[in-house]
Amino acid sequence: MRPEFLFATDIHGSRYKMDALVQKGISMGCPDIILGGDLLPMASFCTPRSQREVLLDLSTVMGDYGGRFFTVFGNNDMKGAVEGIEELCSNLRKIEVGSAVLTSGRRIHGISYVPVTPFRTKDWEAREREGALLRGAREKGICTSGGKMKDCTVPVEPTIMDMLEGLDVERGGLLVSHGPPHGTNADIAHDGTNLGSRDLRIFMKRRGLKAVLCGHIHESPGRSGRVVDLIDGTLVANPGSRRGALDMVLGYDKGEDLELDVITVTL
Repeated sequence: MRPEFLFATDIHGSRYKMDALVQKGISMGCPDIILGGDLLPMASFCTPRSQREVLLDLSTVMGDYGGRFFTVFGNNDMKGAVEGIEELCSNLRKIEVGSAVLTSGRRIHGISYVPVTPFRTKDWEAREREGALLRGAREKGICTSGGKMKDCTVPVEPTIMDMLEGLDVERGGLLVSHGPPHGTNADIAHDGTNLGSRDLRIFMKRRGLKAVLCGHIHESPGRSGRVVDLIDGTLVANPGSRRGALDMVLGYDKGEDLELDVITVTL
């Protein structure tokens, strides 16, 4: 059975991972690939210009795919680097905070923002309506636009909940979020701390979402032993990111249901 979509996250500029993803999509006849953000290298060691060069390289690989890409952005994807990304990748649709329709006709919703982190780049960070800042989080950092970097502070509003409530998400909908929901098998850090979004966890349960596809916390699948979990009646999938392998989630349309399977390609 041909999958409805293929999902991967936190590529972090790896041409090898992007090529493996494209080749798997082609071999399985998958019409759409969904990306969970952090397409580009760690922002702490980059400038918008250096990230843009990596994006240009990735776009040549993405152009080999006959289907379509849909992507949210992650906290490492500098806005100054991804501006005009749809012009570079004609088969890609960006979802910063919004909705799109897959080839199958399924409507998906996306949010790129994550709770405030300890990292310096703040382009895709926001405060939460529920709960305090996570341990070690820094509100001040840099923001980027037009290829330039400037000092900034994460604004008080809009919160992650504000952005989620602004989405026209139907009950049983599919949400793509760079960050995972809080207190799940998808948001466990190296030290066992849960680093996900409380706002997302509340919203997910309140709206009765069918599934949340996420990433951001690379090590969580290894810590929890699970890529896909059922939380509050919602499928939550974080394939994470690790060296030497690419873990992906396949989505199968089962009418009223959505089935998620996990596959791994060794690089």
